[in-house]
Amino acid sequence: MLADNPAMDEDFIRLRTHYNNICRYRELKATTLTSSESEFIERRLMEENFALEALMSAVAQQYDQGSAQPGSIAIDLPRSEGCASAIRDDNSF
Repeated sequence: MLADNPAMDEDFIRLRTHYNNICRYRELKATTLTSSESEFIERRLMEENFALEALMSAVAQQYDQGSAQPGSIAIDLPRSEGCASAIRDDNSF
């Protein structure tokens, strides 16, 4: 991944984990749920979105401060219900 910056590796893993959780909750939301299950999924979805946005902001600040290599991570999070993999490590190609 980003072998020259272990902190960025950790941030990337956390971004991907939050994103995958969001995808999982969106898929669950599309199923038949009880009222309490639906409320739980909605709450978890909001929490994951908040955590993802907070982490993205922190990573962006690292870029602004010059501690990260520009272009090393590409992030394109779709707002739709689809959850195709959108977070990738550009160094993996």
